[in-house]
Amino acid sequence: MGVGHELRTADEIDGLLARARSVAVVGVSSDSHRPSRRVAAYLLGATGWTVYFVNPNLKEALGRPVY
Repeated sequence: MGVGHELRTADEIDGLLARARSVAVVGVSSDSHRPSRRVAAYLLGATGWTVYFVNPNLKEALGRPVY
C-alpha cells in the first residue's frame, strides 16, 4: 500500500489496523464528555499502540503531551 492508496475493502482496513503500531487522535479534548477524549482513553488502555494526541489548543491530555 503506497502513499495516496485508498482503502477499498473491509479486509484492507482490517489488515492495516492489524499491522498498526501507532495512531494519532486528531482533535483530542480535555473535556471528558467529548467523544475524542473517550476514544483517546480507550486507545491508551486497550490497544497497546503508541497513541499521539494532536490539538494546537492543548499542551497535555490524559497525562500525555499534545502536539
